[in-house]
Amino acid sequence: MQAKSSHGEQTLKDVGHANADMRSDHHDADDLSWRILQILNIFRVLVSVVLLLLFAGSEQPRIVGAEMPTLFVAVCGLYLGIGISNMVAVSRRWPSKIVQASWSVGFDILVIMGLSHASGGIGSGLGNLLIITIGAGAMILPRMLTLLYGSLAALAVLGEQVWIILGQPPYATDFTAA
Repeated sequence: MQAKSSHGEQTLKDVGHANADMRSDHHDADDLSWRILQILNIFRVLVSVVLLLLFAGSEQPRIVGAEMPTLFVAVCGLYLGIGISNMVAVSRRWPSKIVQASWSVGFDILVIMGLSHASGGIGSGLGNLLIITIGAGAMILPRMLTLLYGSLAALAVLGEQVWIILGQPPYATDFTAA
């Protein structure tokens, strides 16, 4: 049933190709989301290994984990374990990519703030790791969730700095950097 195509009309064959192209685009976007999640897990594993190596390889004063070494090692170990186990979940594509991305970004905010706190706060520079996490989440999550997690990350950095200031003499430069 191939109708003669006049200007502005589509044949059934053209419509079929357009639908196939739309399905292909959706499939490509879905694959990209899962690849981003896999890369985010590789990032987690690499960051935790590098931080543990920096911690183990440095003498006093330590480069990272100087303020609370036990907390730092525990959080790094947790980050490494979750990164590895989450690689399995992503390879099985379970749960959905939105749930995976939401969980990943929320977990990373908590862990990175724990690492930052154990290393002395914003002056350690570890809070900058949130840029990668929030950016990766922004490529997968709906806009409102991305804004929520970005806001939570900013509040976490500020809150962590306030927590440190309440516990020790304030460092004005660190608070300004937060």
